[in-house]
Amino acid sequence: MDCTKASLCKFIVWTNEYQIVTDMPFDEEFVNLLLPRIRKFYFENLLVRLSEELRSNRLKFFSAYKELCK
Repeated sequence: MDCTKASLCKFIVWTNEYQIVTDMPFDEEFVNLLLPRIRKFYFENLLVRLSEELRSNRLKFFSAYKELCK
């Protein structure tokens, strides 16, 4: 929602037994609190691991993704 500047979205939970649809308003305070933690995790953990996997040829990409990245 932050990327698209949407002020509201639908949160849907659907199982074999029931379905719930709830309006979820954008919470800027929550995003501002969470975003630094997400960035820290991405740059200090996830990106490092992805780089290691790619460098050692353990990370495989679908050919369609490779074409998209050209």
